[in-house]
Amino acid sequence: MARKSETEFDPTRDPFSGPAPDFGYLEHPEVAPSKLMVNNGTLVIEPIEDEKPYPGRPLRLPEKLMQVDQPHVHTCGMPKREGTTLLNKGCWAAEGGGCPILQQYGRVGPFNLIVERRGRVDSCRCYHFYTGRGPTGRPTSQVHMQQDGWRIITDRTTIPENVRDVDPVTGKAGREYIRQTEVPELAPFYEQKETPKRGRPKGSKNKAKAERGDREGIPAA
Repeated sequence: MARKSETEFDPTRDPFSGPAPDFGYLEHPEVAPSKLMVNNGTLVIEPIEDEKPYPGRPLRLPEKLMQVDQPHVHTCGMPKREGTTLLNKGCWAAEGGGCPILQQYGRVGPFNLIVERRGRVDSCRCYHFYTGRGPTGRPTSQVHMQQDGWRIITDRTTIPENVRDVDPVTGKAGREYIRQTEVPELAPFYEQKETPKRGRPKGSKNKAKAERGDREGIPAA
């Protein structure tokens, strides 16, 4: 009997199927109680059926997920399109070269900034401060604090915060006062203030040794 041609359709064959995608789930504080569904093969975050959409603001993701374009979540980076297909949602503040953090450090955000206007000090996310520009030159967001006269200050890592004591027994509010609160996730250009080390000032050991040497006739090193 003649052998069937390899190109001839064989109704008894097993249907071809590619390998099933391997998904993992990543916890994220801005998505909780839901999670981010990650394709472990492509590292692309995929939408989850029957779940609410991912937040409409840029999310800070692990470095390996920032190395690929993310079409389903906003992240630090330039939005990228190919025709009508969205390849990377990115951040609206980066459009038109509006984000100097992205230009200098790459896709590492978003971050918090400490800002000031007319003596008032506050903090904000970088995408609320910097202003992106669309193809027509119009701002890409209605929140653009830099245009509204705010400026970045880098001489501190805290902001003043109004707090009020609460009686743990009665639950009644007590006195109100201002405290300095540390701002987390600051942009890379903020220098972390070092805690001064306790002990003798630099050079005090040699000075004491010299004084002891003068008294005991021992030459100072």
